Amino acid sequence: MDARTRLTSNEYLALPDEFHPGGERIRDELIDGELVQWPFLPLAHSLVVSNITHILQRYITSRKDLALEVLAFTGFQVSEYDTFAPDVSVVRKQQLDIEARELMMHLHHKVHAYLANGAESVWVVYPNARSIVVHDCDAIREFKGDEAITEPDLLPDFSSPVSKFFELR
Repeated sequence: MDARTRLTSNEYLALPDEFHPGGERIRDELIDGELVQWPFLPLAHSLVVSNITHILQRYITSRKDLALEVLAFTGFQVSEYDTFAPDVSVVRKQQLDIEARELMMHLHHKVHAYLANGAESVWVVYPNARSIVVHDCDAIREFKGDEAITEPDLLPDFSSPVSKFFELR
C-alpha cells in the first residue's frame, strides 16, 4: 500500500461507523494502515466465539485474584497503523479503557435502524452511568441499580437486577 494512503489508528478511530442496509454496523479493522472490512460471521463461527467467551468467563469469575476481563469484539489500538477487534480477548482490568467510541448520533441511528427492521427491543448499555436504556416501538425505559430488567415476550422468565451487569468481579 502506498504510504500516502495509509491511515493512522487515530484517523481510523475518527471515521464514522458504516452500516449495512439492514442497519448492522459493518465490521472493520485497520491492518497496517489499510481499512479492512469483514463479512458477517457465519453461524458456526459465532457459536464458537460464544462458547469460548462463556468458558473463559466462568474461569475468570472463579479466579477474582487475577483481575481479568473477557471481552468480545472490542477494538484495540495496537500500533500507529493497527487497530484490531478480536472475536474474544482477555485483558487485565487496569488496561481497560471503558470510554465509548460511539457518537450519540450514530447510536441513535443504530437504535432506529434496528427497530425499523424488525428488532422488538434494543438495549443500550451505559457503563459509566451503570444503566441500561431499553428502546422498543412503544417506549423508552431506563433501568438502574437494583431495578429488575425483564423482557417477558423475548426472554420469558428472565429477570436480573441491572447492577449485576456492571459487577466487575
